[in-house]
Amino acid sequence: MLNNLSKILAQKSVSITELSKITGLGRTTLSTLNNSVEIPEKTKIGTLTAICTALNISINELIASKEQDFALNWYPLIGESEHDTGIIAINVKNEFGMYCSLFFITTNRILLSEVDAAMGREEDKLYTEYAERLKKIGEPLENLNSERFFSDFNKALEKHPEEEQQFMLKEEEIKNSFFSNNTTHIDKIELNLISSEDLKKFSNVKPDLYNSILNENSEISFDRIAKELTESELSKLSKSINTEIIQKRLDSTETHTFSWSLGIGVYGEYRNVSIFNRKGNYGSLRSSFTQTAVLGTSMFNRLMNYL
Repeated sequence: MLNNLSKILAQKSVSITELSKITGLGRTTLSTLNNSVEIPEKTKIGTLTAICTALNISINELIASKEQDFALNWYPLIGESEHDTGIIAINVKNEFGMYCSLFFITTNRILLSEVDAAMGREEDKLYTEYAERLKKIGEPLENLNSERFFSDFNKALEKHPEEEQQFMLKEEEIKNSFFSNNTTHIDKIELNLISSEDLKKFSNVKPDLYNSILNENSEISFDRIAKELTESELSKLSKSINTEIIQKRLDSTETHTFSWSLGIGVYGEYRNVSIFNRKGNYGSLRSSFTQTAVLGTSMFNRLMNYL
């Protein structure tokens, strides 16, 4: 395993003496590790985790695989609206073997301000229409301009599945119409790791596509990518996705952010990494770690309503 400690210390302007004080580890231990190209075989996992905690990095930032090759497969699901959604299969090959991680990928596009305002007016008409329908079946709703309207409206709509389904389809029709007939710009590309539970649900909705995904890719892993990929590798992956998928589908070269929700990392943290693309230069914009996973289930459930 390759050792990135010296590079990380240089980037963070931290000396061996300072790291020793923070971690409580001996200078000799840290100096030996710092001067090693690869992680010494006798290095204790506790040493590595102490260093990672002190430097606020994940262990996959400290340790790198000798080789990491990627192959991408794209499976479109929904297009034409502000959210072009699909599944991307990322096949990874490294010194530990091969695996595949699946992500829901959503390309968020935005309209020019005057066109967006026109779409908003059409959506307001739809909300007004369905608010009247809900009132007629006994749901007390205030005026559209009320601060509580949208909160109360959504709660009321959830009580009536048929009305909710019709409303969502009409709302999507409005968005599809505006986004397919007007100039758009890419705002953000979101990639959310597909959990085993999500994949099981998806198999019931799209069994043929589910079987194609299984047959055309390596064995599916739901937890390795968050533990093994570094931010520099995510930058390379983002660039490949932009070149091989986004530009080919949307003819786009605009600046945008790749927002990765990777799942559970080495310490049980939930890894979120944003990669910023400015004129073909990809770099990490923000990396965050939360103690508990907050998965994008609402996005998944909304997606299932349209499949």
